[in-house]
Amino acid sequence: DKAMVRAEMFRNNVSALKFEEHPNVHVNISGGFADCYNPEFTNYDKLLTVADERLYTAKSNGRNQIVGKK
Repeated sequence: DKAMVRAEMFRNNVSALKFEEHPNVHVNISGGFADCYNPEFTNYDKLLTVADERLYTAKSNGRNQIVGKK
């Protein structure tokens, strides 16, 4: 939960960035989280697969968001 809160704070800070030389440039991020302490994820391959799936969920749902659970 703390990691998700921090990721959201980071995402919001990145979205708020302003570039004086390039006022039309906007940056945002998407991310996917998987809980490494979840017994469902029995190995790192599964953990990374789930995190990657959640990243693509964030992107397909409009980007600029963090997805931690389905």
